[in-house]
Amino acid sequence: MRSAALLLGALTALAAPVSAAVVNVTDCTLPPVVARGRTTTVDVGSDDVVLQCALVPLPGTGRITVRANRITVAGPAGSINTPTDKLAIRLKADADITLEGTSIEASGNGSIRLLARTGVEVRTTVITTGDVTRTGRAILFQCVGTGCPLFVSRSNVVSNLIKVVISGPITTVNSTFLTRGARALLTLRSRNDAANLCCSTFQGTNEGNVFINAFGKVDLTGSQVLTGENIRVHSGLGGTGASELLGATLSNDFGKEGQIDVSAASGASQIDIDGATLIDDDFPRSVTDVSSLNGREQLPHQGFNNTVGTPQTDM
Repeated sequence: MRSAALLLGALTALAAPVSAAVVNVTDCTLPPVVARGRTTTVDVGSDDVVLQCALVPLPGTGRITVRANRITVAGPAGSINTPTDKLAIRLKADADITLEGTSIEASGNGSIRLLARTGVEVRTTVITTGDVTRTGRAILFQCVGTGCPLFVSRSNVVSNLIKVVISGPITTVNSTFLTRGARALLTLRSRNDAANLCCSTFQGTNEGNVFINAFGKVDLTGSQVLTGENIRVHSGLGGTGASELLGATLSNDFGKEGQIDVSAASGASQIDIDGATLIDDDFPRSVTDVSSLNGREQLPHQGFNNTVGTPQTDM
């Protein structure tokens, strides 16, 4: 009997989740901050890390890499900055990444990658590449775990290329995604869920393109999508999901000519344009060009092809 109880206790202990230790980094010149070749590395293995100091490259290095189970950069004391080109900053978490009141900056012509498995949360934070003379290369948000969400609130994301690839839902609130420089590109995709992009700005340059795609609904209520060439908003890639443009502004009436293309499950779901401002192409030079909504590229849009609502402006 006693042996059975001991065996049951051992099995219970094996089944119980093991809590990761939390490593608080308050001095960015001491381990676990170390130089490995040309990279300043913070690697705490399966533990969690909370960065509470200004992390910059150690002497003789340029790139910065942080690896942990969970990564938290806690501002204003915690931040990451490097002037290195190419892949400048890489955060890789086995679980989630949290950026709170901080800045992640690759001030050279470099790239930033945020890689997680269970979630990415960004609050009151600036993530940027480049400076006043350089556009930077790219910022990548990637979360691959099942249902893994991205949440961005009151934050600014700035680069030449911004790419968001998220398995779960994407939520933005009062945030700005700004692409700059030649051939600026913003791509935002929820592979298996919705994109709830409230009251935010997605802006490009004269040659900029913005592509927003979601397995389910895309909600751009109160948001602005402004760029010089093409705007594409495709919801319902899984077969159903509306495109909500209530009070939104979609405009590409500056820079090079392009197209505004909005669809909802290839026309099977609804596009709501109530109160929206839709300005397609270089008006008034291309006065005959209007947005394509569920495949219809002529006015009026409402009442046709599963499109409803009265727009503020549609031209």
